[in-house]
Amino acid sequence: MEEKNSCLDIEFIKAYLQSSIELETQKRIAEQTFNELLREENQWKQKMSYVAKKRYTKFSIWDMLFMACKGFGISFAILYVIITIIEFADFNSILFEDILYFIWFIILAMLVVVIPIYRKITYI
Repeated sequence: MEEKNSCLDIEFIKAYLQSSIELETQKRIAEQTFNELLREENQWKQKMSYVAKKRYTKFSIWDMLFMACKGFGISFAILYVIITIIEFADFNSILFEDILYFIWFIILAMLVVVIPIYRKITYI
């Protein structure tokens, strides 16, 4: 009878230890999940509290005049080269002249408008 009681006690202790191990693993999983959720909550709070800073740039009149002079000088130089090509090439086609003027317009737009805007965008 004692042997039977000791076997029952051993079975009870095994079952108790097994259930406590399972509870301990569930507790660890719950703590890890809670910590992850807490970390995500803190990240969301930081993202929600973020306020974009406005960047003010000082762009003086002298800078504007310098850019205008630079654009005028570059466009004048390109126009001079294109007119020289038209004069000395002596092409009889009006279409060729129109194509050269169109190329001049595209180069002017790129140098004066597109490149400064691209530099501003890549700077930010």
